[in-house]
Order: sequence, then structure tokens, then C-alpha cells
Amino acid sequence: MFGFFRKPKPIIANLVYNMLVEHARHPVFYKDYNAADSLDGRFDMIIIHMTLILRRYQAEKDMEMVNEIQNAFFKDMDRNLREMGIGDVSVPKKIKKMAEAYLGRTAAYNEPLNNNDKEALSEALAKNVEAVQDKALNSESLSLYCFEQEEYLNDISSNDLSKGNFTMLPPNATK
Repeated sequence: MFGFFRKPKPIIANLVYNMLVEHARHPVFYKDYNAADSLDGRFDMIIIHMTLILRRYQAEKDMEMVNEIQNAFFKDMDRNLREMGIGDVSVPKKIKKMAEAYLGRTAAYNEPLNNNDKEALSEALAKNVEAVQDKALNSESLSLYCFEQEEYLNDISSNDLSKGNFTMLPPNATK
């Protein structure tokens, strides 16, 4: 009624972003899929989940939410760099590199997702996601997970999506 009780989009975007970050920390990604449990490996997993969620908001043509979630991401990256002791002069340079990595990976993942090409996504993931030292990324399982996650997200109602009232599909451990 009149929108008085609706949460503003930045608040919802922060809730969605925090949920996807928490999901990107799921142990299966690091133990079974062999993503490196490092700063770079976690960054890679966040980008994968951002890509999947942003694709869903783009399908709804909710570009305001897409922008707000991206803003939450870059604010979080900025805050994390500062907490790690990166100096004020270096933070913008590091954020620029992160933005380039984010855009490059998103483009690399979107094409195979658009074409329903699990093999091409597996190759893109193997190329871009840092793996545990001396182990290969289980990119086939991660690719399958991405397609399953996208299907799951596509089943979320527009109303629940607009309110940030959803969760993500948990990853499956590999055998």
C-alpha cells in the first residue's frame, strides 16, 4: 500500500549480496570442487554467484537492482582491502584490477550460460577459477552446479526476487 513498508533497493541488494557471499563460502566449493580457499579463490566464487544472480535480475529487467548489487560488491571489496591494510593510494588501483577481472569473468561465463554449453562453461571456469595447489579444479561439477543454480534461480517468483526473499541451491558434494 503506497510503498511505505517496502525496503529500499539498496537494503535488499545488500541482503542479496551478503547471502551470495555466504553461499560462495560453502565448503563443498573448496573441498570437493577444489577451488582454492584463498583470497583469490573466494573472489572467484563470489563472481560466479554474482553472475548467476545478476542474470536473474537482468531477466526481470531490474537494472536498478543489478547496479545496487554491484555497488555492494565493490564497497565490500574496498572495505576488505582496507581491512587487509592496503593503503588509500593503492585501493583504487586494486579495485580497478578487480573490476577488470569481474567483467572478464562475467563475459566468459555468460556466453556459455546463454548457449547452454556446459563444456564451454567448464573450460571458462577451469581457466579463471584458482584451484587448490597441485589439484585441478573440478570444473565439470562446478559447471553443472552453475546450470542447476541458474535453473533454480529462474524458478523464483518475480515478487520474491524483488524482495530478496530467496535462497540459493546448495552445491552437491562430488563422489
